[in-house]
Amino acid sequence: MNVLAYSGRLKNIDNVHYLLDLSSEVYDITESAETVTIDLSELTMISSLGCIGLLSALDTLERFFYLDVTIPKELNVISYMERMDFFKYCPSEVRNSFEKKIDMHYYYNRNRKDTTNKLLEIQKLNSADEVDKICIAIRNILGNGSYEGIRISDIIRIVTELASNAVEHGEWNAYASIQYYPTRGTVEITIGDNGIGIYRSLHEYLPNQRKHEVIRQAVMTRASRYIDGDRGRGLMDVKRTTFNNSYNAAFYLRTHDSTYQIYPENLELMYSGKYFWGTFFHIELRI
Repeated sequence: MNVLAYSGRLKNIDNVHYLLDLSSEVYDITESAETVTIDLSELTMISSLGCIGLLSALDTLERFFYLDVTIPKELNVISYMERMDFFKYCPSEVRNSFEKKIDMHYYYNRNRKDTTNKLLEIQKLNSADEVDKICIAIRNILGNGSYEGIRISDIIRIVTELASNAVEHGEWNAYASIQYYPTRGTVEITIGDNGIGIYRSLHEYLPNQRKHEVIRQAVMTRASRYIDGDRGRGLMDVKRTTFNNSYNAAFYLRTHDSTYQIYPENLELMYSGKYFWGTFFHIELRI
């Protein structure tokens, strides 16, 4: 039996990177149509980014293997996963594993607090219409004004570009979540897909370029696989909009086998690991 055992916190881009490395290891040693056990018993905390990373990994593994899940011991983790609509989108085998081992109806049927002014639960992205719905939700959360320089329209522009890219290039499934923390004055944007990744999408159009240089050009230049001269500006625009009006913004990317932090004029490699499907953007904006 092959086991993917994840323990500790699944909170930030570093944790997602580690989860995808584990997923790659299990993929490499498991024969098609065998069962993989996803052991989450020691998962102690999960964020919206962690939920999207886990959803994406499970989506991918479920295409090749049967899945069984050892559920978290921490009930607060399960509660948060349900609050973020994780079980609405996860593979049915995963949901069934939870329902066999715990009374999930308690979580499904509880009265949720109204957090429509702070939180956009995980949304699945399969079409331009779903991208539009996210933008409407952002206006409901943040209103129509400005926050010390950054405009709501800037946030919508960032989300529209990243979400549209995920729908167009993700190939399988894509997910998004937006969270507003008024006391901290921050907005967190997380968008991820389980497509082939930026490098595999672009490398044949950038011959003789090393892997990290391909990623750099995708983010810092107008590199594109399309001939149309107006294409290829999307990630450049996202980067510029992120840093133009948000003091001390943080911008992270995980794709192919590596994690990067993006700066206004630079791309810094954080971690290299093993290839696994998916591209993840996580942006923290101070408003």
